[in-house]
Amino acid sequence: MTEFQQILLRALSSKLGDRGALAAALNVTRSRVNGALGGSYKMSVAACLRLSVVTGDDPLHVLRAAERDDEARLIADIFGTPGRDRLTTSQKDLLADVMALSAEDRLHVRAIIRRLADAARRDSRDGTAAEALARRGPQDVKPDVPQGPSRRGRRR
Repeated sequence: MTEFQQILLRALSSKLGDRGALAAALNVTRSRVNGALGGSYKMSVAACLRLSVVTGDDPLHVLRAAERDDEARLIADIFGTPGRDRLTTSQKDLLADVMALSAEDRLHVRAIIRRLADAARRDSRDGTAAEALARRGPQDVKPDVPQGPSRRGRRR
């Protein structure tokens, strides 16, 4: 199975559910989707770009997987390759979720993320960030969120 077929199957299983919905999302016929899944049809550049939107994959990756190397190279030459300056679809979704929070909640989320990232950076020399956080445990990374009324000042 080719990498492009795997991308199509991932779009079917996790995002759209059936070939008709995938065909509609890519603006192609169902027979084109069947042909691409069977390896007998090469998707157009436009369909590949739409597929990258559906899956959240980098458009250049999808184009290369679909054997559209010349077009991928041309797009990379014009717009550049993905890097720190470009956000992926999942990063944009995460940012949109954070921006939907209140300003106060965003500050709390930012504090939590900074503490987790700092812990991961400190411990990354001993393994992956995920392993480092697993070793530390959640009790080592506490948010700056009030945990209810203070015991100080309570009367008995």
